[in-house]
Parts: sequence; C-alpha cells; structure tokens
Amino acid sequence: MPKNCDSTAFVIDTSVIEGDFRLRSRALERVAALAKAVNVSVFLPEVAVGELVRHFKESLPASIKKADQAISDLNRYAYDGSEQEIRAPADSHSLDYRRWLIDRAAGLGIQELLISKGKDSEVLDRALARRRPFSVKDLGYKDTLIWLSILDLFARQTTKVVFMSSDSDYREGDNLHSDLVDDLKSMDIPEDSVVIVRNLQDGIIFLEKECGALSALID
Repeated sequence: MPKNCDSTAFVIDTSVIEGDFRLRSRALERVAALAKAVNVSVFLPEVAVGELVRHFKESLPASIKKADQAISDLNRYAYDGSEQEIRAPADSHSLDYRRWLIDRAAGLGIQELLISKGKDSEVLDRALARRRPFSVKDLGYKDTLIWLSILDLFARQTTKVVFMSSDSDYREGDNLHSDLVDDLKSMDIPEDSVVIVRNLQDGIIFLEKECGALSALID
C-alpha cells in the first residue's frame, strides 16, 4: 500500500448516507471494497448509527401507510380473491434494525466508532465558547461527539483521517474549519491530518488516487 495511506482511517458522517437504511448504495459499497483492498479502516460513528435508527423509526410509519394505500388500490383489481395485506412491524422492529445495521456494516468491513466517554465538560466548554461544530444557535452536540471520536482515532496509531461529510459546521469553504484545525494543533497533530470531503464519491477518488486502491482491487 502506498506510504501516504499507512494508518489512514475513513469516517462516514450521517449526511453522506442519509436515507440509505440498508447500506446498499453503490458508492458506499465501492468505498468499502476499495478500502479493504488497501487495508484502510472505515468507521461509522456511533452517533451516525443512532441517527440512522432514529430516521428509520420516524420514516417507517409513513412508508407503511403509502404501501398500505397502494395495496388497497391494487386489491380493487383482485377479482379472484387474491387480496394482499401489509402489516406494520412490531414496536421492537427499530431495535432489531440497529442490530441488523451493525451486522450489515461489519459485513462491509465498516467498524462502529464509539462515542468518546467522560468528555461532558469538554463538550460543554465547546458549546459555551461556540467552537465548531457548535453553531451560534448552540446546535452541534451530535456533531461535536463525532468530532471528538475522530480525534480519539489518533490515539490508535491513526495518522490521517478522511472525513466524508456534507455538513457545513465542520468546514470553512472546502477546508476543515479553523476551530477544528486548532484542536489538531493543540494535540500536536499536523493540521493536514484530517481531510474533509463532501461525499462518498470524493472518498472513492481519494482512495483511487492517493491510495492506489483501484490497481490494488484489480490485482
């Protein structure tokens, strides 16, 4: 593997997989396959897992209602008694989904990146100072937990993180926000150690161009 991808980790933000409840997008599967080919670790933050589960639970009833209506309309044509029926899942379905989601991610080679523990005071200090990812409206709690989890990766011999996120709270223009760069400097981590890209496709490009993943996958 090319030297510049040694100890590189890819982190997936909720914003780039929103609505992909089955983790079946071609782009995500491509990222996972290319990363595996060059032994690059891919992480899905615990916060992102929780957000996917919440969105799943909130949007499922509306989807069931639409499907029920479609089945009802279809049954008007069932002159031979072949009516169809759709039933809502049990209340435990969202819990089952979380377990399934973790298993599905693991099957792709994607690890869950756990929330940093014991950093409540640090999160509060950031909120009061409105340091990114907190915004002027005091939004950004979950984003801050993701960022602190990313910083924890550097204690695991990780030397570079490619963060795939379309969330503007992490950036200034196309670059990592200066507040977050200052965090890296305060930990004696080179400021170019976190590369932020806007989507999975940009992550694919990084893997292909910077890590030589395409040739490794073909070989």
